[in-house]
This record gives sequence, C-alpha cells and structure tokens, in this order.
Amino acid sequence: MNRTRWVFVSAITLVLVMVSVYLPTFAHDDHAPPPTDGFDPLAPRTVVPETAKMIGLEVAEVDFGVIETVENLTGMVRIEPEGKRTLSPRVAGMVTKVHVQVGDRVRRGDLLVEVDSPEFARLRYEMAQVESAHVELRVARTAALGRIRQAELAQHASEEMLKLSREELTRLEGRGEAVSVNLISQKRSAVLSIEREVESARLNQELAQEEADGLAERIEAIQEAGRALSELVQRTAGSSGLDAEAGEAIGIRASAEAIVTRRDVSVGQGVQPGDRLIELAAMDRVQIIAELPESRLDRLRGAQGKMARIRQPREVSVRATGVVRTTGLLIDPVKRTAHVIIDAENSGGLLHDGMFVEVAIVLDEGEFVVVVPHGAILTDGPERYVFIREGEEFKRQEVALGAKDDRFVEVTDGLVPGDEVIVRGAYAVSQIRPRVAADHHDHDHGHSHGSGHRH
Repeated sequence: MNRTRWVFVSAITLVLVMVSVYLPTFAHDDHAPPPTDGFDPLAPRTVVPETAKMIGLEVAEVDFGVIETVENLTGMVRIEPEGKRTLSPRVAGMVTKVHVQVGDRVRRGDLLVEVDSPEFARLRYEMAQVESAHVELRVARTAALGRIRQAELAQHASEEMLKLSREELTRLEGRGEAVSVNLISQKRSAVLSIEREVESARLNQELAQEEADGLAERIEAIQEAGRALSELVQRTAGSSGLDAEAGEAIGIRASAEAIVTRRDVSVGQGVQPGDRLIELAAMDRVQIIAELPESRLDRLRGAQGKMARIRQPREVSVRATGVVRTTGLLIDPVKRTAHVIIDAENSGGLLHDGMFVEVAIVLDEGEFVVVVPHGAILTDGPERYVFIREGEEFKRQEVALGAKDDRFVEVTDGLVPGDEVIVRGAYAVSQIRPRVAADHHDHDHGHSHGSGHRH
C-alpha cells in the first residue's frame, strides 16, 4: 500500500513540474520566451568606431563576379633547386671576418666573408707588376710614335729643300759659261748633302716605326697576360659572382638577393680550397610541392601552365601566385598521392622554406553571378546569413548560396548588387550583444515574423 501511494505522489509531482515548464510556452502563442538577459541574436548591431578598428571591420558592396572551377590542395614551400648556392674559397687561407648569420637576408654585392690568403696576395703582387709594365710600355710606345712624327717632318722638310736645290742646279747648268764652275760644284755638293739628310730621315722614321710596332706587340701580349692573371685572381677569390678586396684578403660577396641558410665558418678558422663557408638560398622564386590524392589525379590532366593562388591555412588574403609546372606521374605507394609542382613568384618574401600552404589551382572560369567573399558568410545551424548595412546599423540577413571557389560564394537569394555587407570581421560583429527594449520583447520577442529574404 505504501509503495502504491509513493508511486501516485511521484506521478502527480512530475505532472505539476511539466505543466509549470510548458505552460508559459503555450501562453506565448508558440513563440520562444524572451531572453532573460536582454540579448536577441536577430536584433541589428551597432558598431562603434573603436570596435570597428579593433576587429578590422571591412564593408564592401555586393557585385557580380565569376565563380571559378578550382582544385584545392595542400603543400609545402621549398627552395628552387637552382636557387641554392654554396660559397667556397679557391685558395688556402684564414677567415678574418664573417659578416652574416643564418637567417640573414643579403643583397647582391653584400660582403659575407673575408679570408686572408698569402697565395692570393702573391697573385695580386704579380698583377700589380704586370700593370706597371703595361704602363711603362705604353709610355715608350708614345715616345716612339713621337719620334716617327719628328722623322716624318724632317724627311718632308729635307725633300722640299732637295727639290729646290735641284731646280737651282739645273738652272745654273743651263746658263753655260756664264756661271762659274766653282758655283755649280758647290750647288752639286749641297744637293748631295740634302739627299743624305732625306735618306737619314727616312731611316729614322723606319727605325721608329719598327720600335713602335714592337712595343705594340709587347703591349698586346702583356694585356693578354694581365687579363689571364685578372681572371685567375677572380677565380681564386671565388666562383662567378664573387669579388675580391684589395690586399691579401679575399672578400666573398653575394651575387644576388638571398637568405643565409647555413654557416660553416668562424673567425680564425683555416680553410682550404673547396671548403663550404656559406650556403645561400634565393627566395625570389620558390616551388610549392603539393599533395594530390590518387583519386583526383584525372582532374589535373592538362593542368600544366594553370594559375594557382597560394595562402596559409585559414587565411583569406593571397600570399602569392604561381603556375603549375608538372603534375606527378609517380604515385607514392604508401600515401597514394602524387606531387604537383608549382613555380611561384616570391618577390615580397611572404613564402618561407618549409611553410605549410593551401593551393587553389584555377581549372576553369564560370559565368558572372552575384558573389560575396567567404569571409562575409556566417552559419547558424542550417541557416547561412550575412550582416547587411542599413543606416548606422548592421542587420542580419539570411541568404541562399550556390557554387563557390576559394575566394567567392554565389548568392542565389537574399542579396542584390549594391548591398553593403561585412566582408571582414563579421563573426566578431555577431558576438556583439545588442540590448533590446522591454516593450519590444513584450510585443514580438525581439524578432521579425517576415521571411527576411531579399529578391
């Protein structure tokens, strides 16, 4: 009897509890009770300038755009094989200065390492001797050319005097007995003397020309020796693109903008030809090694040359763009994936070796439709919505979505071109808790009875 009575009392208590819970719901015409804390998720939001700046709020007009057919992959940033470079000396010496550390970014011409080398100093001394001899020969040849000019002038003057003397002798001989024999004899002696001067000037000119020609040959030979020695000095200083400082030190310089990825040398260390001093990696161009599942390999047939957009995970902005070089022909037997290699420009330095990235390969373009960026779309259960600006407030607007790519989403209902929606900071705005007046709750509980769709 007691057990039956206890069961009856328990049943009555349960009924009373259920009535107390559900009676207010029925009393409000099948609507949810007003929030007890005054927060209505459907109410418009007001964003003060300080908050907008803090959350990076960005608003843009809805417009037409193209939804592209893309293949989304993940991959890793790698240095191009041609971008790696090892710097080594070609003579023995001792390191006197190291100007860089691992991770430093260097520019073309930056001095990286200085190596003190007696062998290099000897080559520099020999080169200085060759240069000095070259200067001396040029001076001697200039003097020889001057003597040639003097001989030419002397010969020309003698030939003119000889011409006049011969004319005068002919005239005197033509006068016969009117001219004394002694005078004619003197004129003949003068002509012979001038002829010897002409011949002497001609010989001097020939000798000076031979000397100048010999000096020219020696100058050409020493110039060739100087060029060979200069090339030897540069090769001794380092490989192509490296430079040498004056004196005994070899100054090894960067040949292009790059990142120091390895340093195997310190001050005071002795080095031999071929020892690795510094390893550089050019980062103005990189490669993305993306993983393509075997089941999707057919989608990228003929994708070579297609454009790719590169981002970090969960990042909206594009860090770099690239072009598909190859789609892998070999399948990894364990992961069942193939490699897709993408060549990417990295002049801004936003991609780093080893960085994990997301890649969107553009396969095709579609038609123009109404689109918004992915950052504008928010989710509440099955509902998709945006925040649309109306005056000084942002109103929650439900939307229907269509196709999408890595940048945009098609909006098939709820928005029209020209509407202003939040494209950055929408989630932060959704967390703002608007205060709703009490009389507003009493009438419609803080939400509209309309459909909320815009056509």
